[in-house]
Amino acid sequence: MTYYSVHVIMIVVFEEGPPDDFPIWMNIYLVPAENADQAYSLGIKCAVDEAETTSGFTCDDRPASLRFAGVRSVWRVIDFNDAGLKLAKPIEIAAIQMQVKKDSDVSALIQGDEVPVLLDDLKF
Repeated sequence: MTYYSVHVIMIVVFEEGPPDDFPIWMNIYLVPAENADQAYSLGIKCAVDEAETTSGFTCDDRPASLRFAGVRSVWRVIDFNDAGLKLAKPIEIAAIQMQVKKDSDVSALIQGDEVPVLLDDLKF
């Protein structure tokens, strides 16, 4: 089995009022798959499933939900079998909170175009 990291972009959708900026998340899933196409599909499923289970989610203290925007990239990673590790299903390994200035920046980011992005500081 080969492992892939699937990087997906999720958009924060506020329940009330327009956003000043467009908060987005890049979620990274570690996916066991036979090939990159299968990993891509499994990454989409993970993101859509996560978006459907965001009840009670807030961003900047405002009620919101997450919406899957697209897959930014798929990368083959080390073969965990060589290390004796096995992963039965995809897992989320990172979530990076960012902001872009306008909605069209989200599509450009997904396509790999140069886009100004503000990385949010970690909040504990």
